[in-house]
Amino acid sequence: SEAWSDCLRTIIHDLGLHQDRAHVSARVIKADSRDADRLLAPQSVDAVITSPPYPNEKDYTRTTRLESVILGLVRDKQELRALKQHLVRSNTSPPAATSAAPPIRAPSPKPPARSPVSKASSPSPS
Repeated sequence: SEAWSDCLRTIIHDLGLHQDRAHVSARVIKADSRDADRLLAPQSVDAVITSPPYPNEKDYTRTTRLESVILGLVRDKQELRALKQHLVRSNTSPPAATSAAPPIRAPSPKPPARSPVSKASSPSPS
């Protein structure tokens, strides 16, 4: 479609504007972000762009499996499982030994209380 072609031309144009930045280096650190002060020198980061995690909604090891292999973060299923064990998550099943516990359920909400209707305010039959 023409709209898609226009978007693609815009992307190509925008990438061309930043060709002078091709020399910019990047470093990937596979670690816990809570250890950043120990891993990074002060004033060494210009920007951080991130997406919030949605541990109840997405299995990130599944949705980013291809990228993880391409970037060399995992090489096989065992490494993928090991990576998954260190992520904040709630969408994966617990090990079989602990799965016998019954699920925790929130109590059902109580229906709202009905307000009494006085005889004076109720409509009278005609």
